[in-house]
Amino acid sequence: MKRENVFFVTIVAWIGLYPLGAVIAVQKSSKAIQDGIKLLQHQYSVPTFYKEETLQAVPKIIQSCVEHIIETDRRLNLTKLNVFSIKKSELPYIENCLSIEYYPEGFKVGVHIADVSVYIKKGDSVDKEACERANTFNPGRSTNSYQLLPEPLAEKCSLVENETRLGISFFMYINKDYVCKKYDMVKSLIRSNKTFTYSEAEEKIDNASNNKEDVFSNSLNDLFIIAQKMQKKRLGDAVCAISIENDVYINGDGRQITAKTCCLVGEFILLVNSVASMRLVSAYPKCVPMVCQDPLSEKNVQEWLRSYPQICHLIGHLQQTKILPNKELSVKYLSTKIRYSAIHRCQKWVWHKFKKCMDIVDNNDLADIQIILGQADLHPMQGLALDEWQSFQKPTMYRCSGKAESLASDELKQFSITKCKTSLPNQLHITSPITRFVDILAHRLCHAALNETIAPYNSDEVAELCRSMNKREKQAKLFALKCKQLHLAYELLRNPIFVHGFVKTISDSEIILFIPGFSWLSIECRKISFNLLQVYSCPEVIECREELRSDFEKDTVVLKWKRRVYSTDGKGPKP
Repeated sequence: MKRENVFFVTIVAWIGLYPLGAVIAVQKSSKAIQDGIKLLQHQYSVPTFYKEETLQAVPKIIQSCVEHIIETDRRLNLTKLNVFSIKKSELPYIENCLSIEYYPEGFKVGVHIADVSVYIKKGDSVDKEACERANTFNPGRSTNSYQLLPEPLAEKCSLVENETRLGISFFMYINKDYVCKKYDMVKSLIRSNKTFTYSEAEEKIDNASNNKEDVFSNSLNDLFIIAQKMQKKRLGDAVCAISIENDVYINGDGRQITAKTCCLVGEFILLVNSVASMRLVSAYPKCVPMVCQDPLSEKNVQEWLRSYPQICHLIGHLQQTKILPNKELSVKYLSTKIRYSAIHRCQKWVWHKFKKCMDIVDNNDLADIQIILGQADLHPMQGLALDEWQSFQKPTMYRCSGKAESLASDELKQFSITKCKTSLPNQLHITSPITRFVDILAHRLCHAALNETIAPYNSDEVAELCRSMNKREKQAKLFALKCKQLHLAYELLRNPIFVHGFVKTISDSEIILFIPGFSWLSIECRKISFNLLQVYSCPEVIECREELRSDFEKDTVVLKWKRRVYSTDGKGPKP
């Protein structure tokens, strides 16, 4: 009975040693992935159905969409502007668009965002349910997402091709030194002329030199060049770092496949979030929902530096990063002796690939070599050091600008939007109002600022909303992560894959691996118990006798087998 069913239990009371619970549902056990997703829905309280009053309110709201489009006297008409969008192929709705115009001093870049807040009034049934949901819950891989807004309403707000929509537009004036000198925020009427997937936009950028008459190719390429220059200013030498992520949701929109498009979209989303935060904090310093990240624990940083005193300077992602008041990471801080005499560990297959690239390098084209050197995960010591660094990063969370002790509004006003480092300053989210409630809240503040009225929320309301949204966002992220791991497990059952992994830590009973490209896997997924390896004797720990010159020393664990656990000819054992 227990093996055939899964019981859903709610805890009624916990007075004594054991809790008192009640079975509220029973589900048949199976290997179907949809059943696994259903379990995760219960575990993370995913809202799968809308309330009746919400569904009844939607038709009236949709009718108001038509009325608002007709009554556009106080909106800037941008329907003649060459506006286009870039969306991930799996996302059903388009929440923001881009445009670029040229003037003698530089560029005028527009980010146009669907204006959802004009239809959903504060306190109505749709608003209350959206506030409770806080986020869209996405199970991934062609499985329908559980949206923040009912589908008919989301479709009416989505910035689809050749449809007139209400929007909030931000215009950034960028000079020829790629510095944003000023910005404007306006209520607008927009019409997207074209929608590109990430792979389509990447192709347009790559072929821009051969399609000089193509307006979209030229616009996309110019936006990419601007974004690339701004990213270089923001990240410094860390711009050369490349992240590896093996995504189980295989499509043409992978980050490595569409690196230029990801750079373009990411930089301008970051920029508009920054300018919006400055605009709203200057208008309403006490009631803006900010995205904050607490500083790192100095103790953790010091321990990390003791573990990786030289390797830390070789990590591309952390170049020119000031991790302590008196400590900056950079290759230039390596001593001459270390730089030219120390032995650096390298995977054999990576070394062969590197040598091959060196042999065929032509016209000083070092792009392939840069990719190999920039991927820290491919190199054992850098990969382990970066993984440990990321393990003690503080999570981002929403906080009210008038309540957060760590949020300095004066510093925010003085923040230079082109000097943002990998550790982001306080800012807000504003570009995804169809899938995130905090963006709707920010849009209401934008309307109030443009109308020069009082804020629609006080600091206590925003602080309470931030606490609620932090909880729901954590649930949404965990749900998406667990679904991703579930999809990977389901895929591995049918099609096992070969991976290159490094030993992260070893205990008396198990090994924990670091697997390049799978940093999103939980530690439980990367553990291997010794009893599963069928070792002959207990693990033996010996002191590290590293003869090679290296700053990285750890104890060695010796395992012994009586049977062979590998194949010298690449073939499996006979049954």
